[in-house]
Amino acid sequence: MEDFSEYPVIKGVADLRFGLYDKMPSFLYAYSDILIELCLTHNRLREVPKDIGSLFMLQSLDVSHNKLTIIDEGLGQCIRLKNLNLSNNELTIIPNNIFKTCIHIENCFIGNNMLSVFPQYICKLPLLENLEVHCNMVEMIPFELSLIVSPLSAQETVLFWCSSLTTRHFLLYRNKLITVIEQITQANFEDLYLR
Repeated sequence: MEDFSEYPVIKGVADLRFGLYDKMPSFLYAYSDILIELCLTHNRLREVPKDIGSLFMLQSLDVSHNKLTIIDEGLGQCIRLKNLNLSNNELTIIPNNIFKTCIHIENCFIGNNMLSVFPQYICKLPLLENLEVHCNMVEMIPFELSLIVSPLSAQETVLFWCSSLTTRHFLLYRNKLITVIEQITQANFEDLYLR
């Protein structure tokens, strides 16, 4: 594996995709005051450690396509975070506290994991534009979310338009929703496409 620690972070970006990393590279923390975008997709990471919180300038984190089972609440200290991609991992839970403090998240991708519980505080993100929760094991969406979403269109998916927030896209297909009918009735949806 090539040693990226000899190379500086270029213009605030560290692109370490396909690096065969099994843990967060420690040299990254030396760039905490300038690192804005971190891409560690397609590695072998098993956790996002507590130390990630020291990357206080971070605005974009992509740790998709790893083997993540743990996201430490330290991620919540990255309060400038706008883009978060945790998709295609083995996550069963994402700490709610992350979404309490990272209120600037605009794009959140948590699809293709093993989540059974929908992170409720996602519903309170005021700037959220894109949310992908597809291909998990979610059985119930929070009632707060059912009040703000209305269907836009779907083909083999459930795609929602969240009209009372800034959220534009919400993908929730291939989950194990068991209470969606009750929530839809209470939310007065006109159309719904489930396949």
